[in-house]
Amino acid sequence: MDLAQDPFPAAWLIGGFLVYGAALARALVGLDLTGLGNAPLRQHLLGAASLSLMLLWQIRSDVTPGFDIHLLGMTAFTLMLGWRLAILGATLALIGSAVSGAEHWSVLGLQGAVLVLIPVAVSYCIWRLLERHMPANLFIYILGCGFFGACIATALARLVCAMLLLLSGAVDWLTMSEQYLPVFLITLFPESFVNGAFVAACAAYRPEWLATFDAERYLGR
Repeated sequence: MDLAQDPFPAAWLIGGFLVYGAALARALVGLDLTGLGNAPLRQHLLGAASLSLMLLWQIRSDVTPGFDIHLLGMTAFTLMLGWRLAILGATLALIGSAVSGAEHWSVLGLQGAVLVLIPVAVSYCIWRLLERHMPANLFIYILGCGFFGACIATALARLVCAMLLLLSGAVDWLTMSEQYLPVFLITLFPESFVNGAFVAACAAYRPEWLATFDAERYLGR
């Protein structure tokens, strides 16, 4: 994904696995496995979305040595599956990336902690806040959760990536400001558009695909 193993000390890599492992365990403990087993649609969505996410992560642009950038797609992923299945599905995508040789096994924990957990948490919290405090409006869900939610979630994850690279000494501030930050800002709109467009399409044509979308609340059906 965005972080390579070389710049980071072993303690950071181990810490990433501990944080991500704890979050994955928390997601699995509360997961309704019986309900998932009796819901073929959710199973198919989990498998297809995880594979699509892994393929999306392979489309990347090299910015600096040891650092590349790509679309995350985690906001739409979270809105479609819910936060628990989103973490599980992203874990499958991470493992698939490592098996294919696109990523190093040693850095998966750090990648997951930054580029999976942060977007999932931010996207889920934005959805909850809008559900609780905003009127039941379809455009609020699409624009607030899908478009702006993706923008905020991605921005926070990318900023943490930048901070880790700076603190590790892998990239100096001049390189960061001249090479990474401009690309980072440019990619915020396509990230927001892709997630927002996907959420809008699902809400219009396949609302049952979105675990966070209440068709009765938003569409009156």
